[in-house]
Amino acid sequence: MTTYPKMDHREAARVSRRFLMSELHAARAGERCCQKTTTMQNVSNLSSTSRKELADLLGHKEGSLRNRATSRFREQRQDFYDALLNEYVEKKGALKLANQIASAQDQINEWKAELSTVGFSLGYDGELELRDSCGPLEHLIQDRIKKELGTQNDIEARFDSVQLALMTAATLEDAEKLLKSVSTEQ
Repeated sequence: MTTYPKMDHREAARVSRRFLMSELHAARAGERCCQKTTTMQNVSNLSSTSRKELADLLGHKEGSLRNRATSRFREQRQDFYDALLNEYVEKKGALKLANQIASAQDQINEWKAELSTVGFSLGYDGELELRDSCGPLEHLIQDRIKKELGTQNDIEARFDSVQLALMTAATLEDAEKLLKSVSTEQ
């Protein structure tokens, strides 16, 4: 048995790295492809090329043992997850609630279709909106607003005429009367 001088772990790591690198360089150069190599106390008949091929079998490449094992794990994990989920769905009564929600959603869709046939839709905020902003119902509403409140042009015209009249008002009382006529607190 060969005895090696005492080394700390850093020195041993440095020596083994140097040894492996020299083996790798030699294998790449084709110098010692099939020679027996001795490391610390192990005798091996594996070349660096063979070691690399074996390491590749365990690497991250497609079709490697590691790749197949992780794929199998993912499939088993998903199957187990689904089984546990189904178990808890049954325990908590979630399937019944999900069916009720689906039924309610069907009813809501029917009501939305019915609402649409009378010219309305439900906005994202839950407010009713006209389905067709240029349809006859929109025109009916706009005409009614114009009849009851007038238009913005009517307001502008009223203020313009009062503004002109203020320029020619003879007294402060006359100006006050004109201002009261357009006041929003009528």
